[in-house]
Amino acid sequence: MAIELYGDLIRFNDISLNSPEGRQWQDAWLEKYLRSEDKSQLVLSGNLELNIHVATYSNLLYPGVGVPFYM
Repeated sequence: MAIELYGDLIRFNDISLNSPEGRQWQDAWLEKYLRSEDKSQLVLSGNLELNIHVATYSNLLYPGVGVPFYM
């Protein structure tokens, strides 16, 4: 199973993204992202504080099993 989250990143490794240090980190990450050839290989690892708005799940081994389908 996999979970997909959508929301706001509030803090990363105890750095508030609303602080000057947090804005510098965001600018550096954006530059790294824009320069990356393979964006799917970029990994953000550390302590994340999120304000989650929506979460969904999926069955990766058997797609569609246990997941409601609406038309």
